Amino acid sequence: MTRDKFINQAISHYKELWLLSDWEVKWKYYKSLPPNDGVINVLDYGLKQAEMGLPSRGPRKILETSIEHELIHLVLWPENRVFDPIVEKRVAPKMKEAIWDAYNRSQNEIIGALQRARESWGIK
Repeated sequence: MTRDKFINQAISHYKELWLLSDWEVKWKYYKSLPPNDGVINVLDYGLKQAEMGLPSRGPRKILETSIEHELIHLVLWPENRVFDPIVEKRVAPKMKEAIWDAYNRSQNEIIGALQRARESWGIK
């Protein structure tokens, strides 16, 4: 199976698993990403459209984990929509980066916990 086909199947699988089937998620390779990374950008929340950036190299198991991780960000996106304006309006500019770093770390911890829970429940 080609890498592109593997990515399409993984996105489809995890969209269904995390109840994101109504989202249109396009993807492309980001050559600058390390093999264990990915990014997701919501293009239009109302229309449920997003674009995922994935590394062009690396083992498929790590790629699959990254795909699931980025899709879970969509599950958590409503939280971002509340948090973003609060930070923008209420936080001093020099504090924003520290707050965003802490917020992103906590969101990544939640995503890791959700992935571990799914694995422990035997859901593939």
